[in-house]
Formats: sequence, C-alpha cells, structure tokens
Amino acid sequence: MKHFKTMYYLLFIAAIMVSCEKETTTLPENSKLNEQNFNYPPTNSKEILGKKMTSNNLLNIFEISNQIYNGSFESGDFSGWNVDVDSEPFYPWVVTGYENGVGFGFEETQPQDGNYVAMNGFDGSGPMTFTMYQDVYIDGCEPSLSWMDRIQWDYINLEEQFSISRTLEVQIRDPENNNLLETLYSFSTGDENENPTGDTGWQQHTVNLSSYVNSTVRIYFLESIPQNFSGPAQIEFDDIKIVNLDSDCDGCPDSKDPYQYSDFSQYLEFGGCNLGVKNKLTRNCGATMADEINALIAEINAQYNGDNYRELHSEFVTRVAQLTYYWKLDRQITSKQRTAISSCAWRANIPFLDL
Repeated sequence: MKHFKTMYYLLFIAAIMVSCEKETTTLPENSKLNEQNFNYPPTNSKEILGKKMTSNNLLNIFEISNQIYNGSFESGDFSGWNVDVDSEPFYPWVVTGYENGVGFGFEETQPQDGNYVAMNGFDGSGPMTFTMYQDVYIDGCEPSLSWMDRIQWDYINLEEQFSISRTLEVQIRDPENNNLLETLYSFSTGDENENPTGDTGWQQHTVNLSSYVNSTVRIYFLESIPQNFSGPAQIEFDDIKIVNLDSDCDGCPDSKDPYQYSDFSQYLEFGGCNLGVKNKLTRNCGATMADEINALIAEINAQYNGDNYRELHSEFVTRVAQLTYYWKLDRQITSKQRTAISSCAWRANIPFLDL
C-alpha cells in the first residue's frame, strides 16, 4: 500500500510538472487565485475615531472595524482575504465545502462554522510559501484572535531526499510595509523520523491582541514548505474571528453585559430636557444611566398601539422613579437631580419619543 501511494504521488507530481511546462501560467485552478486581492467595504479608521461617538453609531462602527471579514469563508470564496503561493503548489488555495480534499487517504474537509473552509495542499515545489492575510482595526478591551485549523500530512519515503519539517505560523504584521511585528503561534510537523504521518484533528486557538488596541494590524497566516514535493498534505482553516471580552471597556465582560456597546454620553439626556446630570455607570454590570433610560424608552415604545398612551406613559414615569431611586441610593445623583429627572419623565412625550 505504501509503495502504491508513493507511485501515485509521483505520477501526480509528474502531471503537475508537465502542466507547468505546457502553460505559461500556474495550474488553471490557481492561475487567477494567486492574483486575488479581495477587499471588504473600506473603513477609514481615522475618520471613524474622529467622529463623536453616539449610542446610534457606536454599534455599527464596532461591527465594521473590529471583526475579521468572511472569517468562516461563507461567501464561498476568499472575499476579504489576500491569498498567494510563491511557487507551484501540490494543491492550490481553495474555498470548499464538505467531503472534499486532496485525496491520498486523508480525511475529507469538515467545515466547523458554516458550510465552507479554506484549504490547500501544504506541499509543493519548494522552498515555497502559502500566505493568507487580512488587515483589521483592533478596538475594545482584551481582544483576542481566534481560529480553527487542521493539518494532515504523509512524508512519503522518497529515496532522493529526507523529508524535513513544514511549518505554520500565525503572525501580526505592519500593514504599511508588511514587516513582522510578532509571531502569535507556530506549528511544526516534525521531520520524517519524528512524524512520518500526522493528523492534528481540528484545533481551536486563541491569542491575546491587547497590545494592538487602537491600531490596524495585518493578521497573517504563513505556511513554509522547505523542500520540493516531499509528500502530500492537507491544511484547513475555519472560524477566524476577533473575540472581545469587553467590547466597550466598561469593566463588564461581554458574556454578562446587557449593553455591550454602552452609551457613554457625558450627560443624561432624554425628552428634550437640559438636566445637567452626568451619565454614570450604575450598579448593574455594564450599564450606564443612559443605557437604562434608552432601553426603557425602547421597551415602552414597542408596546404602543395608538390607544394605550396614558397607561404606558404612567408606566414610564413609575419605572423612571424606580431607576432613580437606586441611582440616588448609590449616591450617583442628588435628591434635586432625582426630582429633575422625574419631572422630565412626566413632561416627555413617551411613548414615541425619538431617541
């Protein structure tokens, strides 16, 4: 069986080389792929940071700037990513679904988040590299890069060479000049004696990015193939994302925060009243006073049917009084400020105040 697999691999490589001699470009399935330079809708981070943050636009900004775009490849292609190989691959970069792969007895592709994975053959006419990267603006508190991968390989015993280690590195690079800033993670298959065959199974990785907050970085996947066709392999990637433990930096982890993108307006404002009351964090994890008032207004408005204004307005005034009771109890507001807030609630046209 080993002899048969070796012969099949050699015939496969021969076919690749013949194809290279006949064509002026790379393999047909990879010729256009190497030139792909997909870009998701552009986001000017400096422009965003220069804008006044409000409760209405903060969520959208975080959604655009602080996420990997197409991290699970559910577009069915490499949209958002830049991918490349610098020599002839054993199997090119592709986005594929379930039950595909390079063959040679390896387990078929198994998407872990959705219906697609990114993969390649992790072998080729080396020395060579496979690369995949995306530029991302990092924000929030305690952000981490998370991804999943699986690597399978078989160092076929070729008489003319001894197979040495292939490596995968996940790096942070400077998007201005592509200079290496940090290697977040590295993996080595080991050489032919250490690990002649291997299958890592699907692995989940998480690496802290806190040192890059408020900057744009290049998330860079680098596969290094040191030799010329030293045995078939298959590498898969899926579920690449930025995970924020505390997106709005209010000290409350996202897993417990009912307002992951809190309203940090300087003063509490609603109903057109000039209250002069500073907006502060409340006793509830992750909530500002503005968050609680805004959530209450949204809840009351959602119940309005055109015939229940008096009932809902009365409920609004009562529940504002309940909120301000605890704010006063916790010494976040004075008695005079509590009275002013209650008077504003009574005069406000709620339900149906436009936030």
